[in-house]
Amino acid sequence: MPKCFICLASSLPSRIMLNFNPHQMTRYPIQVQFMKAVLSYRKGRKGFSQSALLYESKLFSLASFALSLRPLRLIILFGIVSFFSSCTAPIDIRTTNSEPVIVIYGCLTEDTVFQTIRVSTSSPYFEMQPNQPVSDAMVSIQSSSDNDETFELVETHIKGLYRTANPMAATTGVTYHLSVQADIHRNGNMKLYEATATMQRLFPVDSVGIRTMTIMGFKHYTVSLYAGETPGPDYYYAYAIINDTLVSNRFSQSIVFSDYGIDGQYMDGLPLMQFEDSENDFFSNRDNADDLPYNIVKPGDKITMCISLIERGYRDFIEQAQNERRGENPFFGGPASNITTNISNGGVGYFAAFHTTKVDVVVP
Repeated sequence: MPKCFICLASSLPSRIMLNFNPHQMTRYPIQVQFMKAVLSYRKGRKGFSQSALLYESKLFSLASFALSLRPLRLIILFGIVSFFSSCTAPIDIRTTNSEPVIVIYGCLTEDTVFQTIRVSTSSPYFEMQPNQPVSDAMVSIQSSSDNDETFELVETHIKGLYRTANPMAATTGVTYHLSVQADIHRNGNMKLYEATATMQRLFPVDSVGIRTMTIMGFKHYTVSLYAGETPGPDYYYAYAIINDTLVSNRFSQSIVFSDYGIDGQYMDGLPLMQFEDSENDFFSNRDNADDLPYNIVKPGDKITMCISLIERGYRDFIEQAQNERRGENPFFGGPASNITTNISNGGVGYFAAFHTTKVDVVVP
């Protein structure tokens, strides 16, 4: 029994025991349950140590006091006692790491560049280590175009990173088939993992604007989007480049959204992403630059917004990855589960293809 609970019980007047009325047992069923618990403890107790007798007397004092209360007051009393008597203790939960699985990730773009695919294996959940790269894999991409081209990918000097032998550009409406053969367990058993992606259409953007806001003495900048929205379900992915340097290179630093509520309408200043002014006190006083968030700008900086139309599966993949990192809402979130993937044969990750529209705006 927690000490604070005992102290509260011992502070009750002992004369309450003299006021015990058995007829109250029929009036207050909640008190009856409490009394039954006390009697059950007494029946199951073994021995007559001084500490046990003292504990029992305190418990009976609290029980008799509870019998003198109305049910609502008793519930309030129990709530107060529970609050002040609660305690915490570390619990060591023994878990076993699951077998590593292959992780395949890559996105084809409209730019004529070396397209890349990254292949690795998953790392244990409770260990702070990056995924281990997978070398010596056979990676290829086949298109569904009239030429029916097949692009072989070779491993670069970075282990686990494969790129096309020659620069290539994905074509709108063409479906691309990814094939990866790898032996992640190094036992001579090569397994085949596949995925398909259709190149999404270009998203035309009229412009982006920027608005300055001062909230509680701190200056913020909001970048807004001006563009037409095509009727039908659409999904968008956006990230930022500041002064020609990619700063939001993680899913947690990008945004995804759907056209729910704006389907077929004109995006007339739709808020897209927020940036912080570098002169804000809580940024300028930090000594370690690594502690600063990625979206800090100052007047004169050039912000390049990169916006893409993506398929729903890829939107779900990014959104679920963000939720897993931030954690689900404890009141309305669902239980943890595996993130959406389009990789076959038990693999995880995603293979996508989309255009990227880039629009510049200068911080005022």
